Amino acid sequence: MEKEEASEAAALKFPFVNSEIKIKRAIRHIGELEIDIDKILNENPPTATASIIGEYPNVSIEYHIIMPGFPAELGALVGDPIHNLRAALDLGACDLVRAAGRSDKGVYFPFANELSDLPAQIKQKKFHRAGADAEALLHQLAPYRGGNLLLRAIHDLDIYDKHHALILAGIVVGGPVVRMWDDDGTPIPRIMGDATQPTQIIVVFPKDTGLFTWNVVQTLHEAVKLVQGIIEAFRALANRDAGL
Repeated sequence: MEKEEASEAAALKFPFVNSEIKIKRAIRHIGELEIDIDKILNENPPTATASIIGEYPNVSIEYHIIMPGFPAELGALVGDPIHNLRAALDLGACDLVRAAGRSDKGVYFPFANELSDLPAQIKQKKFHRAGADAEALLHQLAPYRGGNLLLRAIHDLDIYDKHHALILAGIVVGGPVVRMWDDDGTPIPRIMGDATQPTQIIVVFPKDTGLFTWNVVQTLHEAVKLVQGIIEAFRALANRDAGL
């Protein structure tokens, strides 16, 4: 299957190989990150205490969680795939401009703070050299705040990681199950299962990134798919214009 894909890519006039290399590196880094997260959670799992306070019907539940600390090195592993995905977009923009027969000097994938700023960013990043159809495609991708949130997040995280340490955090998305009644309807609230084991822990981005509730691993996998789709759209446009 890989040989077939390689031959198909070789048959294209504009295969966008450099972007694909960066995406593959991002995927490899994400795999390393997943292994490290699993290792940390297995060797130093979160602990919790849960207790029922009071008597029915005046009952409350106290639930306290102690999370493991995540080393700074783990945040660096998040920055690696982000940098590669951001680079894949820039390389794709350059390939698209070259496919249009123009110079790629000073060309970058444009990002804007809002929709109204996008035309100016397209010119500033020299992306307009790729042609009107490429500009129209970029507008559809909506690389601005309030547009494609994940696409914009790739850019913001890339910048953030260059100026701050990405210290990851963990949050609990499920607590203990509390049964309020017995089968016969008797109101006897009690905690079911192991109260010291949270139902689910997910690793998320730091609060000051604005992505605090975003699952790190899931977000990175979705970002890979997004960038793959963008590069495929660039490749299709370039080779369509080349008559392929």
